[in-house]
Amino acid sequence: MIGVITVLKNALIKSCLIVMLVGGFSSCSENSPSTNDSFTLVVIPDTQNAVDYTHQTAEGFAIDSVDIFLDQMRYIADRSIDNGGDIAFVASVGDVWQHVTLEVDPSHQARGIGAFEPPRGAVATMLKPEQTLNFELPKAIEGYQMISDAGIPFGVAPGNHDYDAWWYARIPSTDSSNSDTDPNNVGIHVGGLNNFRRVFGNDTDFFRDKDWYVDSHAGGGSSAQLFSAAGYEFLHLAFEMQAGDAVWEWAQKVINRNPNIPTIITTHDYLNRQGERLPSGTMNLALLDPTGNNSAEELWQDFVTRNDQIFMVLSGHQIG
Repeated sequence: MIGVITVLKNALIKSCLIVMLVGGFSSCSENSPSTNDSFTLVVIPDTQNAVDYTHQTAEGFAIDSVDIFLDQMRYIADRSIDNGGDIAFVASVGDVWQHVTLEVDPSHQARGIGAFEPPRGAVATMLKPEQTLNFELPKAIEGYQMISDAGIPFGVAPGNHDYDAWWYARIPSTDSSNSDTDPNNVGIHVGGLNNFRRVFGNDTDFFRDKDWYVDSHAGGGSSAQLFSAAGYEFLHLAFEMQAGDAVWEWAQKVINRNPNIPTIITTHDYLNRQGERLPSGTMNLALLDPTGNNSAEELWQDFVTRNDQIFMVLSGHQIG
């Protein structure tokens, strides 16, 4: 199998990527019908700036940027297999919307990973409950409804912007000289997926009773889909950001039930712009909460390399 990633030509949808999966060296054009030896897998990177309520004319912005997002989704839907195109699956790497609705996640706080200091900077500007619930989430649903109505199987991995809360958390000390009161010993943490499950949960209209939506973890925070194309069956796993052991254990069971099926993982944060399996400096969930999260390198070493049927990992998050 050969994977080729190219930016869509339409200027209005430049945040959407196409992966053309081809058996042998066959080619596939944007509008060609599905054949036995080629199909298109669409990868949607972070769309939060288009769906951001502040980037609309009602807030004084020059354009309604959400129209870019909706045009992108319409473009994809129009090229589904049901509509005579060759798009067989859509994978979203997350950061579907921009803002959050809580100052801190209660479940993390109950485990002792609460707010270390009051919100400031980027964290302070993220809390917009009304606008998130009344504009950004409904627009996300409107866009993905086009994909659903077009009959395209899809999976969405939550990005850091799709969590309920952002807050400053203390980095666990591993050195006696590293004081827990050190103001530099803090990082941005995220938690809570109630908003995400409201849009992409396993019991939403998007996925309920869909035969291709085969399993989920934590109500759809992570999920599994099967799709067929080019004479193959594929398994897709959408992982929450820097997924912890519980997600891996669930995913291994899914793989064990679907042995030898070519498998794709989509997760929000995996490679930086140098192609290294390193997180961005401001959001290292595995460092902040090592019992609940794993790093990209750990994902590679302890999960991907142990499952030969995984042939691709898709990600976003990193600027550049």
